[in-house]
Amino acid sequence: MAKSKVTKRDVLIAAAIVLALVAYELVYKKNSIRSFLIIAAIVIPLAAIYVFIELKIRGRGARKRKAALKKNAVLMGFSFNEDPDESLFSSLLPGFVLFTLREGVWYEFINYMEGEAGGHDVVVFDYGYMIEKYHGDTVGYKRVVNTICILNQNSRHLPSFQLRSKGMKDKLRDKVGLHDIDPRNDSEFAKHCWLTGEDEEAVRELFGPAVTQAFRDGSALRDIAIEGAGNRLMYYHIGHIPPEGLTDFIFRAGEVSRLFNQP
Repeated sequence: MAKSKVTKRDVLIAAAIVLALVAYELVYKKNSIRSFLIIAAIVIPLAAIYVFIELKIRGRGARKRKAALKKNAVLMGFSFNEDPDESLFSSLLPGFVLFTLREGVWYEFINYMEGEAGGHDVVVFDYGYMIEKYHGDTVGYKRVVNTICILNQNSRHLPSFQLRSKGMKDKLRDKVGLHDIDPRNDSEFAKHCWLTGEDEEAVRELFGPAVTQAFRDGSALRDIAIEGAGNRLMYYHIGHIPPEGLTDFIFRAGEVSRLFNQP
């Protein structure tokens, strides 16, 4: 016999029913004491059950992900560290804009893998952090996760730049005159890609015809963002990559690195 399971959806439906009963008591029967007792006796335990289920599911998923990533890393000849030292993380920070976006003290640096691929020294890890999220006048926090690949650029110093696909907000920025960097003579790249950097001329020089051709329709940047910082290139996935996609993720990062290494 299949085991019955209480899902988050079940808890939310139950909580909605109870809140509807409370509203009925308040509006039609004006029985505030009884309503308070209902909230205290039912809604609060339901909330606790919801949190318990959420943490249990998240913890189980994290353990399965760690085991699968470790298996794939070993097959690739990479080392694996599920809980790396904070000093290691600090050594990766300089030059990358992504690491300046964190708001609040919480962050997560886990599932660290290190090895060599395509002639490059490569590190891959999962990174999580919080950003502010506004709901009208209320400020909350949203959890963001990325899988990140950082490669050493052996033969070219990269100017600081950030590249991602152009979203609706970016297109609105274009309309009001807040432009990004548009490489010369490539309107398709400018239409689909959002490119920024401190030294615009150096970034334009880096993004010559061969580079813009690789990204011009935006498909290579679907759920992907790229940053350059000196002798390092960061290629990261918005959200976690599935463990079975690790090899392909590193391969695509290596292809991008070779593209920027061209003279």
